[in-house]
Amino acid sequence: MTTIGDALPGPRDELGAGRPEVIRAEDLEAALAAPARGGAIDLERRTRILEPHPADVAALRQSTTPADLLAPARSRSLAQRLTPTSTHAILAVDLVAAVAPIVLLGGGDRGWLLLTAALAAVLCAAVGLYRPQLQLFVLDDAPTILLRWAAALGATSLVMLTLTTPADPRRFAQVSALGALTVCLGRASSYRLVRAVRATRVVGHRALFLGGSPEAAEMATILREDHRYGLQPLGFIDDAGDEWQKTDLGSRLGKVDQLDEIIKTYDVEVLIVAPGATPEAKIVESLRSGHASSCAIYLVPRLAGALSAQGVVDHIGAIPVMRLRGPRYRAALGCAVKRAFDVAASAAAILVFSPVLVACALAVRTTGPDIIFRQQRVGKDGHLFDVLKFRSMRPVSEAQLAAWSAIGDPRITKVGKFLRKTSLDELPQLWNVLRGDMTLVGPRPERPSFVEQFTQEIPDYAHRHRVRGGLTGMAQVSGLRGGSTSIERRARFDNYYIENWSFWLDIKVILRTVREVTGARGG
Repeated sequence: MTTIGDALPGPRDELGAGRPEVIRAEDLEAALAAPARGGAIDLERRTRILEPHPADVAALRQSTTPADLLAPARSRSLAQRLTPTSTHAILAVDLVAAVAPIVLLGGGDRGWLLLTAALAAVLCAAVGLYRPQLQLFVLDDAPTILLRWAAALGATSLVMLTLTTPADPRRFAQVSALGALTVCLGRASSYRLVRAVRATRVVGHRALFLGGSPEAAEMATILREDHRYGLQPLGFIDDAGDEWQKTDLGSRLGKVDQLDEIIKTYDVEVLIVAPGATPEAKIVESLRSGHASSCAIYLVPRLAGALSAQGVVDHIGAIPVMRLRGPRYRAALGCAVKRAFDVAASAAAILVFSPVLVACALAVRTTGPDIIFRQQRVGKDGHLFDVLKFRSMRPVSEAQLAAWSAIGDPRITKVGKFLRKTSLDELPQLWNVLRGDMTLVGPRPERPSFVEQFTQEIPDYAHRHRVRGGLTGMAQVSGLRGGSTSIERRARFDNYYIENWSFWLDIKVILRTVREVTGARGG
């Protein structure tokens, strides 16, 4: 049985911290990004769907949940499927509210005032003011809005005074203050409208509680009595907990194993994780299903310390919940940016290094007939591809090829030794990147035989195959290269990279790779 600690790699283990005994926000985010445990090559996810237990069906018939909510997804009207609030709409309202006084009263400093408004919007977005929220009250947001406008005004004023003289400094400050005030008023109006629409229950998100617990029962009561949260509770799922059916939690719709099918059948949009009788490891595994990853997921933290973890804090009544951030490597925009960068950078590198590629090819040709060495590797989701390298070893048997190469290996030629030391033997993999087999930064792809071995020995090793293999990676720039280093430590660094991916992290790894290569510390 997989434990939460098994499913969650990262530097936390490197520092010797113990396995967590409860679900924490950062742990569950990492687990949601992880694939289900699978074989070395066949890494496809499979969800086990169970038939409902007769007791579950009987309870469902006696449910107090409205029939329209328990109807299959296909019967829902368009109005029921509408999102109850849009962060883009709130952003648009803020911008209109900010720009209106500037256009009407800005005078000769309109350009600088518009810059102030734009900067204030960016600062507000950076602190999460345009994220989805359950509780919508302008008094909660007003201090943050006013502080960000003050910071934007100060920054713009400093630049303006450095470059030019304001037409009317007093008017500039007054219009800026008026802009901040109108943003607060506009947001108050939009929030009031959203709360009113939510209260009609014409629109709203279908919510499912994962776990029967006192917290879940209290939140269900609140959501049924106060519709302004925009959530419509369907019921709950748990492996036990029938006693909670007597509360506002409603019917137990099934067991945790059935989560994927229940989400699909009832068009669940929001999951609220409040662990009950089901083992936490089983909850984590169920949340990895394809349909669960499309839901907004809120976690009820068990420990106050969890509030300092990554995530966005909201409340249902007086119970804190965290909306878990989805894995960024799955985001469409992130994937598009990463792939575009791979194509542009690899194509440019092939052109720039073409003289070096030719020189390396000629040098390798002097040591034997073959220039390019091809070897099968395991890529994203277990797909196999041929990785390309300049040949650095003498022709040997297949059995000898299966062994790790080490420092002083007699199979390595003199030319090959130089190529490996400078990492020039890896340059042909730019073609793998351009072709889409690999990416510039990611876990280094490994041979199928080693993948099979390491997957059996290291619990988190297979999780590396959530993304394409990389020309360089976080493990490599951290000194974990070659057959003499710990494979388990490599896997931890690779999984940490995947779960914390950002474009800037890629840039940092590339810059550190350049430093390693120019410092002749490759191997």
